[in-house]
Amino acid sequence: STLVSAFIAAITEDARLLLVKDSILTVLFGATFLGSIFFAREDLIWYYNRQMQGPEAKTSLDAMYAIPAVRSVTHFTCVVWGVGLLVEAGIRMVLIYTIDINALGYVSPALMVVTMTSLALWNVLYVRHVKRQYQA
Repeated sequence: STLVSAFIAAITEDARLLLVKDSILTVLFGATFLGSIFFAREDLIWYYNRQMQGPEAKTSLDAMYAIPAVRSVTHFTCVVWGVGLLVEAGIRMVLIYTIDINALGYVSPALMVVTMTSLALWNVLYVRHVKRQYQA
């Protein structure tokens, strides 16, 4: 990221282009969430879940992921995170070229915090909802 910033700074004096770089990284993360549903052995949400559980839980996690309803929940979660990140990047790119660059120094980080907090809160509430639904 630092090398890319240095390269961009060397070839242009447009500070906005440096800010676009951050949006591109967000687009890549969003696309990774979405792409993991179609192109990976297990989606990104399940991969993170597996990392949190540790190697001793491998057998039970493999059995759970074989259940279509479990995959459906994690796929939906990946879609929400992926789309959320893509929307955030799109909004930031529009703001980069429509508002004052000094104001953007405050707005861009706030947008990221609001997006990540909203996605995390949604995630917690959705997992609670799903657990209640399957426990009933």
